[in-house]
Amino acid sequence: MKNYSPFIPFNKLPELKRKNSNIYNLKTFDTNQKYSNLCSSFIKKIYSSKDVLMTNSCTSALEICSYLLNTKKGDEIIFSNYTYVTTANSFVSKGATPVFADIRSDTLNIDEKKIIRLINKKTKAIVINHYGSISSEIGVIQKICKKRKIVLIEDIAESIFSKFKNKYLGSFGDLSTISFHQTKVITCGVGGALLINNKKYLKKARYILDKGTNRCDFDKKSVNKYRWVSYGSSFGLSEIQAKILFYQLKKFKKIIQTRVSAFNFYLKNLSILKKNKIIQLPKVTKFNRINGAIFYLILKSEFERDRLISYLEKFNIFCKTHYEPLNESPFYKKNFSKQIDTNISNRLSRRILRLPIYYKISKISQKRVCKKIKVFFNENK
Repeated sequence: MKNYSPFIPFNKLPELKRKNSNIYNLKTFDTNQKYSNLCSSFIKKIYSSKDVLMTNSCTSALEICSYLLNTKKGDEIIFSNYTYVTTANSFVSKGATPVFADIRSDTLNIDEKKIIRLINKKTKAIVINHYGSISSEIGVIQKICKKRKIVLIEDIAESIFSKFKNKYLGSFGDLSTISFHQTKVITCGVGGALLINNKKYLKKARYILDKGTNRCDFDKKSVNKYRWVSYGSSFGLSEIQAKILFYQLKKFKKIIQTRVSAFNFYLKNLSILKKNKIIQLPKVTKFNRINGAIFYLILKSEFERDRLISYLEKFNIFCKTHYEPLNESPFYKKNFSKQIDTNISNRLSRRILRLPIYYKISKISQKRVCKKIKVFFNENK
């Protein structure tokens, strides 16, 4: 049968066409960061950012943010309790205290109503992620930050080219970070980017990216020799990864179109289980334009979720859970004593299950996934 595969992985990397087979040929690279600059210009044009720095990971982009804020001991940074560890660790490693806000049960994004209660004189920034590319209430959060004069950082690791009210996620924050990890919608294996939307960070960000030197001034011939002028590290994206990424970026509309089609297929074909209140499905409002990064189910219990995972694996269908709430992590419990009400994220994290979704996943494979899930629930009534 065409497109039939007995093995359905959780994730699969997009295949490069034959015409790009020379992508690893080192002779095609030069020393002026041609492909990094092409990627930067491509993203900058779409987002209308003041600058875009290409980094070797989203973690590195977040590290640059922590330097830009002069993060130090005593500073407090507000995060969603349901996000990846490096989102918080990039600031905690500089001495900041993480303050975790609980999430909303409908979108799994930070609860904007709970943010206000956590703000005090020590609050330096709020870092927002948009779970599965479904937007948080970013407009409300942006107003809170402007009123309180708090830096807003968007971690759009999962949300590249997604929109809220026809505005790109990543264009609301003073700073925004992107991931091009192999699990993401657009990928080069491992990579990232930092979007700078506030002009006051422009020069310093370049210094940090250039290992703490003013090489950018030297390249512009405004100084005769570049020197050590700032904190910094080797945060830049390699040219090999940049070349791979550039071909991905050029076909981003096609990649997103196929992933959103796969997302909508699951949503339609599993809606009967939602209607019968067996599972919870993602909530996409009319204000969201998603990129198909994640499709998830929320089951009634951790036990039921784990049984479903085992059941699907018998048929070579591989699914994943997701984040551990950060306030439940060993590191947080050991180093921070503050007790926070994060009941929703703690409960939902134990019941979430992500289904296989990737570029060009076949409808035959998706039908099989949906069929087996329905059979599981029929057999376990």
